[in-house]
Amino acid sequence: MDPFQILVIILSVFLAIFLLLGIVLLILSIRISLKIKRIAENVEDASDSLRNLLSTLNQLASPAVVARIVVKYIKKYIANKRRS
Repeated sequence: MDPFQILVIILSVFLAIFLLLGIVLLILSIRISLKIKRIAENVEDASDSLRNLLSTLNQLASPAVVARIVVKYIKKYIANKRRS
């Protein structure tokens, strides 16, 4: 065997190793991207649910705040009327 044949064998072995490593890394990156996609969908669903909850709370809180202010002023009025 001459040195050129040995060099060809060494290079072909390294090429095969790097080809296998590339395939493995490609498969791992596809799996990771699929997991990231699922996580992003879950976060989007959670943010939509939170947005709906906050919207509902905002609709419920507005009348409650107005009612609390009205009750506060009525109590002050009754307290002032009793004093006089």
